[in-house]
Amino acid sequence: MKVGLVGIGYWGKNYIRICQKNNLEIKTVCDLNEERKDILPEKINFTTDYKNILNDIEIECVIICTPASTHHKLCKEFLNNSKHVLVEKPTCIKKEDCDELVKIAQTKNIVFMTDYTFLFNSRVRFLKDYLKENLKNPIQAKFIRKNYGPVRNDVNVLWDLLSHDISIFLYLFDIEDVDFLSKNCI
Repeated sequence: MKVGLVGIGYWGKNYIRICQKNNLEIKTVCDLNEERKDILPEKINFTTDYKNILNDIEIECVIICTPASTHHKLCKEFLNNSKHVLVEKPTCIKKEDCDELVKIAQTKNIVFMTDYTFLFNSRVRFLKDYLKENLKNPIQAKFIRKNYGPVRNDVNVLWDLLSHDISIFLYLFDIEDVDFLSKNCI
């Protein structure tokens, strides 16, 4: 599968490594900062215009690692052009925008997902197995953050970091109904 990557800042660089490790070919990378093309392997194309990825019929999937304020517009364009989309969190800033994108993906029968990277972390998966085997009825969960990552100016700490804690909590305790949190935990 040929992949396009929009944004090679803090997380975008990691996707290049992850795709290569999983035999996914990143064909083209887009970033507004032309100096970032120097970090790319030679075989990856570089552009400053995301529409070059949008219009490339060989690219089936796009990874979006841009500021949250750009997610809705970019995701909508790529989804409307039948490209599978993986977007960094937060997916969008407004719930209505997320709902719209989900509807487009469902209508076109394409994958649209947000990367909650800790759900693929071996320690979190170990903890899930451990809890399942050793703790039948948990009554409390506490999260302590020791590494905050880069400071973001486009979203606040709730959008940037708490979303990870919530996704881990839902995963660990097999909760699919997100209304559960507002009814039972807040």
